Amino acid sequence: MAPKKKTYRVSTEDKVTLEQWLGLHSQPRKMVFRSELLLRCDAGQSVESVARELETSTNTVYKWLKRYQKSGIHGINDLPRPGQPRKLSSKKIKEVLTLTQGKVPSEATRWSLRLMAKHAGITVWQVQQIWLEAGIKPNLLNRSPLLSAGT
Repeated sequence: MAPKKKTYRVSTEDKVTLEQWLGLHSQPRKMVFRSELLLRCDAGQSVESVARELETSTNTVYKWLKRYQKSGIHGINDLPRPGQPRKLSSKKIKEVLTLTQGKVPSEATRWSLRLMAKHAGITVWQVQQIWLEAGIKPNLLNRSPLLSAGT
């Protein structure tokens, strides 16, 4: 006797969401692909035929079916990728921002990336990222000792 074909079901609410994603041009292609995959399996197509029609492997189809079954519609999103943990503490970030906005360096009229990096003990790139994230442009801050003296 041949093995019974396993059916995969998508909940009604998720089905509506997946069908909406298929029609959105702004939806990333990978999400449209995963939506199509789940909807075809829900319609009763075999894993092999879905893989063949979507030009992918059966392993890929099983992967997304398993992720959907385990976590629902949120399971078809990409998992966070591992990366280097943040090396700067919030204390160091606050120190850089406070210095940038509140103090004029003794060596210059305003902070430069290199000067702040040297003073804070971090890299130029880290200073640049802190300023970029905070939307600070030290060259536009009016902190010159001559200008603040009112002369």
